[in-house]
Amino acid sequence: MYVALPYQFSASEIAGLLAKVANLDLAAGPGGTRMSDDTSTRFYLQEALQIHPPFRPAWLYASVVAIYPGNQIQSHRDAPIAGRRLHVPLQQNLGCWSFHDGEWAQLVLGQTYGIDPSLEHGALNWGSTLRLNLLVDVHG
Repeated sequence: MYVALPYQFSASEIAGLLAKVANLDLAAGPGGTRMSDDTSTRFYLQEALQIHPPFRPAWLYASVVAIYPGNQIQSHRDAPIAGRRLHVPLQQNLGCWSFHDGEWAQLVLGQTYGIDPSLEHGALNWGSTLRLNLLVDVHG
């Protein structure tokens, strides 16, 4: 299940992150999804994220995950990580759903969530607009 952490991005902070995300290569790949590369994501977003406590530890990995309308990230498991995986919805619609460890959820815009990536998870976008989630792996 997605665990809501006590860290919320304000509407103005989300707008600032989205302005920086516009610099990332998020063109739809095969299957209608794309993950930005770690190097570019760090370059554009690190300064903006350092003001929030869960992102202050050294990052292991960072990406913005795009799901285009009518597409999905199929259910899968990732290798365990040495730390925590955090998700922050930056842009979504009412047709966006996330799946983690047997439970479906509609995540709240700007809320920081923790997940265990080694458990089954995926997401879909049945809406008509792009869905963007920030994904960051942090130590501890």
